[in-house]
Amino acid sequence: DNSSLDVLGQVGYKLNQQWQFYVNYTIGPENPGDTAHYRTLINPIAVWQMTDKLKLAGEGLYVYDGGRNGVNYGDVWGLALYGQ
Repeated sequence: DNSSLDVLGQVGYKLNQQWQFYVNYTIGPENPGDTAHYRTLINPIAVWQMTDKLKLAGEGLYVYDGGRNGVNYGDVWGLALYGQ
């Protein structure tokens, strides 16, 4: 609703049968009616197939919000670990 394009994508790399890596990202103005303030999201993921029955993954998250109309700029960080 701001007539601007965003970039959205994923890069993946399979090192071997045990390790896989991904980076998801999006960059662009996200606020309604505002094309000057960009939001950037980066989401790296690592997956380790430890054994035939155990898979572990770790995921990070970084979001930079460029603010809007006097609203403060901000960063958000996150981390998650998964087991299957």
